[in-house]
Amino acid sequence: MAGACLAALASGLAACGSGTAAPKATVKATTSPPGNVSSPTTTQTTNGPATVQVEDAGFSQRDTGFGSGTPPGVGWGAVLRNVSASQDALHVTVSANFLDTTGMILTTDTTTTNVIPAGTTYYGAGFVQLHKGEKVAKIEVSADVSSSEPARYTLPQVSHVRLVKDDYGMPEVDGQVMNAFAQTLSQDARITAVLFDGTGHVIGGGLDFLNADLRPGRSAAFEVNIGTDCAPAAKTVKAAVSMENAITTPYDGIGL
Repeated sequence: MAGACLAALASGLAACGSGTAAPKATVKATTSPPGNVSSPTTTQTTNGPATVQVEDAGFSQRDTGFGSGTPPGVGWGAVLRNVSASQDALHVTVSANFLDTTGMILTTDTTTTNVIPAGTTYYGAGFVQLHKGEKVAKIEVSADVSSSEPARYTLPQVSHVRLVKDDYGMPEVDGQVMNAFAQTLSQDARITAVLFDGTGHVIGGGLDFLNADLRPGRSAAFEVNIGTDCAPAAKTVKAAVSMENAITTPYDGIGL
């Protein structure tokens, strides 16, 4: 089947690039306890217009970095599901607010995903940096669908996902992606990984990109470590990955 691709990414990351898509040594970590997510929803499949529900979300904060002067970082992840069985959700804006204990929003991370196909679970994730001394107590994640249309798109084929440790002993998610589209998959398409603890609760996530555009029929390896390294390795037991459907040719950024 096909895949979809929209204008690629709004990145608030210092270490990440941005792009567009076509027609689509010591680490101290704090994780979000269960329940520190705003209004998780129950999935119920419908046949109406596309609606994306936030099924779970969580974060891990790294208060100290791998070098002097490194600001605190937060890796976050969210399990998103298009509950429509017949409509693709196009241009889905996902916003994550990070609140302190007083309820003040410390920062917001907003991205737009080209498409979440009908009946599909999408693993969204990101990374933000904070000012020194700031501490996240809660995450709020919302998803807004710009438009929907009859199901026709799919996501890039992700396989061989495995949880490993990086050079610092922190979580990294490796795997591979296959481009089954007729168009070239853009290197700016986000690869997002959500991390889970032993109870199945989301405790963080992160993102990364391919090293180059991926031609039709080709496969490539990926390593997700921007943000995943905020999570404590001892608590991280599982990862799930999605890749954005973003192609290199202009039009609507969605590949088929």
